[in-house]
Amino acid sequence: MMSCNKPKISIVTPSYNQGQFIEQTIDSILSQNYSNLEYIIIDGGSTDDTVEIIRKYEKHLKYWVSEKDEGQSDAINKGLTHCTGQIFNWINSDDYLEPDSLKHIANTFKLNKYDAFAASVTNVDPIGNFLHITQNNNLTPRNLLRWRGGISFHQPGVWLKNELVQKCGPLLIDYHYSFDVIFLANYFSKFHKVQYSERPIINFRLHEESKTVSEQDKFRLDLLRYSKAPKHPSLKKHINNRLLDEEWDAFKNSFLNDMNVLKKINQLFKYLCFYPQITWDRKTLGFLRKII
Repeated sequence: MMSCNKPKISIVTPSYNQGQFIEQTIDSILSQNYSNLEYIIIDGGSTDDTVEIIRKYEKHLKYWVSEKDEGQSDAINKGLTHCTGQIFNWINSDDYLEPDSLKHIANTFKLNKYDAFAASVTNVDPIGNFLHITQNNNLTPRNLLRWRGGISFHQPGVWLKNELVQKCGPLLIDYHYSFDVIFLANYFSKFHKVQYSERPIINFRLHEESKTVSEQDKFRLDLLRYSKAPKHPSLKKHINNRLLDEEWDAFKNSFLNDMNVLKKINQLFKYLCFYPQITWDRKTLGFLRKII
């Protein structure tokens, strides 16, 4: 049933062999009782009981399919083609919403003023026990790509305007770990106004099969691979500066403990002359103070 008083919210759940968790994900979304919701599930051809579970709820879904795909970002792109709402996000098949979260998003997200809505995310263990809360904060392209500026980021809490998502183009399907960071950095390079909320609206499950736990090092490698051939021109500056950041960190870590102070200072000045892009900010001055 449509409601002219509430913005339509489109949610896509990409899924693959998460039968042990996906029913809680689906139930947490449908039990919101949000009258202007369209829910889409794109399954990558699961071989467990995922499809059987999805079929139990299919009458409540805008669309669903189970077929082989190119990974999580490909599944989200497929789902986006069926989204007609004003507000969009994807919720993975092992995460679940807090009660009344969609009402909170709809009531708080001022669509005529902001480009995105970013709330807090509760991290939980495999059986749902509380671990800690991540509050989204300071979301800009620079901060996302360089992890600077006191950023705090957790994708499930970031809700976007669907019309602006469509203008940013599809998610990159050849990046399987940091595609969300790359996509959001591109989004925020064009659309800057973010409304923040401290209220936790979704639970992010950390378990041994999740990429966040089992393949953490690949997120950084994904970004480094992207930095060599950035597909979004507006991000090139931030990507180049990320590489400088890594060079700078590697240089600092290379200092020998037995190197005398004058030699350290001499090496530091040589490095800064070789990389003039590095400014004399608090971090540089703090490092100089440390070696003195």
